[in-house]
Amino acid sequence: MRAPHCFNPAAHSVLAAYLKRTEWVLAGASPKDMATRTQAAIASHEMPPPDIGAMAYMMSKNGYLGDDVHGAWHPHLMFYPPRTNVGVWGANLTGSPIFGDDSWPEPVTVFFISVEHWSGGTRAETAAH
Repeated sequence: MRAPHCFNPAAHSVLAAYLKRTEWVLAGASPKDMATRTQAAIASHEMPPPDIGAMAYMMSKNGYLGDDVHGAWHPHLMFYPPRTNVGVWGANLTGSPIFGDDSWPEPVTVFFISVEHWSGGTRAETAAH
């Protein structure tokens, strides 16, 4: 995955977890070892819940999120509250503009809100998830 992220200052705790996982992957950690290390990091507060107001955006057409997406997904904002129930926020409901993911190994929920334009100003083909 090659995905340009732009984080706000409050997202430093989210970024710290991303960087730690990247370090482990590059060192050759297995998926099972990654899960064990993540649980230990959460228990020791090395991976705390994200700070209030943590957010990022991905609005570059140059992102590559994987072969199943075939390039960039959609321009979108991401909000990182501490783990919460996505349904309480209206996420993932038919017609909702909010997609929520609470399956991350860290104590975080990620809300994705697609926007209509890429960072260069061109309109995205679709803003649906």
